Amino acid sequence: MPLDTRAATPIGLAFRAALTAAWASEAVVLAGCPSPEPAIDASELDASVLDDDASVDAALDAPLPPCEAHAIDVVAGRVTDLSGSAVPSARPQLCARLHPDARLVCLSPPFTDERGDFRITVPPDVRCMDEAVLRVLVTRGPYAVTYCPLDLAPSSDGTLSLAAPIELAEIASAPTLPAAGDPASRREVDLGPVVIEISPTEAGGVAEYMRLGALAIDPARSCVPEARALAGLVAITPEQSRLELPFRIASTGLTAGTSVDLFVIGGLDTRLADGSTVPEGELATFGRGVVGADGTIEPAVPLPQLGWLGWSPAR
Repeated sequence: MPLDTRAATPIGLAFRAALTAAWASEAVVLAGCPSPEPAIDASELDASVLDDDASVDAALDAPLPPCEAHAIDVVAGRVTDLSGSAVPSARPQLCARLHPDARLVCLSPPFTDERGDFRITVPPDVRCMDEAVLRVLVTRGPYAVTYCPLDLAPSSDGTLSLAAPIELAEIASAPTLPAAGDPASRREVDLGPVVIEISPTEAGGVAEYMRLGALAIDPARSCVPEARALAGLVAITPEQSRLELPFRIASTGLTAGTSVDLFVIGGLDTRLADGSTVPEGELATFGRGVVGADGTIEPAVPLPQLGWLGWSPAR
């Protein structure tokens, strides 16, 4: 189903707000678009929406339509690092699967304040949703992009206040990163918990290649409930998708000979080798490996993305 760009932005019914400088300068992300942050210009809107001010007033004053799913008007929460310190200027982006047509809409993300707090106001034409996920990042910052599925159980006024903060993993660049050299040439990069073969081009360019890093995370701290039962979890930066990278997991803590399932957490445009897509914030298996005598795993399947990698003994 094609995306309704007017309904997918805060511009639709909230027309006047779209004409302010704040909204005019913000990019609105629509899932399924080729670019992750296409800008929506007011001049591209249906002329009838722009010209008929009376109809806008009527729409704004009209009662909200009934919602047979989850009616969410506001999402509020806090973003911290793994130590519990506030992360200002983080960008929590709400992506919702709407009811009843299952259309996927991602709103323009606000910035967290100096306390790490944020508040997302949901446009009326997006408030009725079946499910939603928060994609949280710090633009060009040293944090792994984090995806948190939301439990849509708001208070009676439609406000969803997150009980626990969203934790971002701060990741330093690999200390032994090979020189960029030929940007199209793959080289082995030791990221600590995982070793990959990658070229600067596959990493997103030389600047992104210089940010390559990884950090082992306690699976119990994941905001993806299904990931908390994993035996191991690693966050890798920067986020990149549609890859097929040779890799090995450096240390698992599992007994030699153990067969393990390999997992990714769906990120921006995550695709597996068979062409299937993994929704944002969803845990999905992409292959198997066996723990070697040295405790490492060197799977035959490639790594499909830079983002979140997990493993657990095969069932």
